[in-house]
Amino acid sequence: MDFDGAVGNDGAGIGIWVRSPFSAPNKVPSNVWVCSYKLAFDCSNNEAEYEALIVSLKILRKLNAKRIAVYGDFELVIKQVKGEYQAKHPRMRAYQNAVLDILKLFSDYTLTCVPRIQNSITDALAKAASNLKIPTNSSNKFEIHVKHRPTVSDNQRY
Repeated sequence: MDFDGAVGNDGAGIGIWVRSPFSAPNKVPSNVWVCSYKLAFDCSNNEAEYEALIVSLKILRKLNAKRIAVYGDFELVIKQVKGEYQAKHPRMRAYQNAVLDILKLFSDYTLTCVPRIQNSITDALAKAASNLKIPTNSSNKFEIHVKHRPTVSDNQRY
């Protein structure tokens, strides 16, 4: 599973890519879960990254995953969760503890920090969600779909 968070002028978003361990890097096969979430609350980039990780882990739990590999490009969060860096701020400690509590539910896991170029799909998903402008005071659900073919094909005759 790959995750990423993004904070921009229009807010924050997260990107998640749940895939088979046999998938090729940065290529999305058809049988995976790829999604974005708009964070409709103020948060820092660190908080967006933690939110992305937590939502990702909850999705893996719903999918009944037992052994997981987690990839993210934000070294601070990965190293805080692994215990290599301290989470000094109380909010970051709370996020770190929330992640550790969820990780206990898996039989085995690895956390790996990858270069940003290897996390380009989740980065694009997170940025797309962060740039989404939602109407003020709206609690409506928004969906974004991907259309793979044009409505009118190039070789269609009248």
